[in-house]
Amino acid sequence: MDLDMRTASLGAIVTANSWTTDVFDAYGIDYCCRGSERLSDTCERLSIPLDQIADQLQSYVDHHASPRFSFDFWPMGLLASYIERKHHRYVKTQIPLLVNLFKEALHEPSEQMDILFEVKQVFWKVAEDLLDHIQREERILFPYLRKMEANEEGDIPFAAPHFGTVRHSIITLFREHEKEGIWLQQIRDITNNFSLPAQAGYWERLLFPQLAAFEQDMKTHLHLENNILFPKALAVAEKVGAGA
Repeated sequence: MDLDMRTASLGAIVTANSWTTDVFDAYGIDYCCRGSERLSDTCERLSIPLDQIADQLQSYVDHHASPRFSFDFWPMGLLASYIERKHHRYVKTQIPLLVNLFKEALHEPSEQMDILFEVKQVFWKVAEDLLDHIQREERILFPYLRKMEANEEGDIPFAAPHFGTVRHSIITLFREHEKEGIWLQQIRDITNNFSLPAQAGYWERLLFPQLAAFEQDMKTHLHLENNILFPKALAVAEKVGAGA
């Protein structure tokens, strides 16, 4: 991993070796929606000793020389398809499940009924936003990214996007991702890192691990789009003249 940890961006560090997410998660660092931020700036903002975390990241890389996955080398169309089939499908199946778990949990006696209701309200904002923008990605942006890739490879003639520009579409999605990241952090804060009270009910014990798993999947999902797929798309759009 030929990176200067101290000056590299969070997204670049995770893209180079995905094992580093374990370190960032331990410090509560948002590498998916703040991927363009340099580690040194993150440490200054959060009052984290830079040398300490840089050494930990390097130690992690030294012990995990092979990343879990090397998505940075995947073709743009393949990566878009992977995101659709793994992460978009996960979101579409988990949201109804979580909605039903909230419904059941709010109908059983609980020491933290107010907390459950507050978490449900925040989660519903995440769910509505996600389902809307996933649909736009699958119907509009991702199909055009595949066309751009085919044009770059000389397989099809160039056709300008019918939805404005690739850059504008991606900037909009970036902003939506930032909102979703903030809401997911709110859920983590409200639940005290998904901690269950000693007298938690049956449905709460099912709900909280599912919420934690949903958040973890979203981190990977947003990282792949924000830090790998979208930069690739902007570069190709610039090259083929797609109004980037």
